[in-house]
Amino acid sequence: MNLAHTTVEGTDDWEYSEFARYDLGQAVAHMTIQGLHLGLDAHQFRAFDRSGIAGEFSVPAHWEVTSMTAFGVSTRSAGEIRSAGTSRERASRADITWARG
Repeated sequence: MNLAHTTVEGTDDWEYSEFARYDLGQAVAHMTIQGLHLGLDAHQFRAFDRSGIAGEFSVPAHWEVTSMTAFGVSTRSAGEIRSAGTSRERASRADITWARG
């Protein structure tokens, strides 16, 4: 379960940090990369009952249950490419910018 610290404890509308969800995204991204390094695949998702999870685990009101990440042992080798479009080849800067001239 991935949580964002959204409001100051004891308040309803005092924003804790305007970057709370951004910070969570960075943390989950880095957790995913660390998992890959350890031989784990990650699946991030939002299709679950957020209020049900918050109630089940007594998540304080100033925290938001935002998403979940499931980890599992990878069935592929490091660097293995399984499908088209997943190579490490990158487009040039000229191909991806608007100023093409």
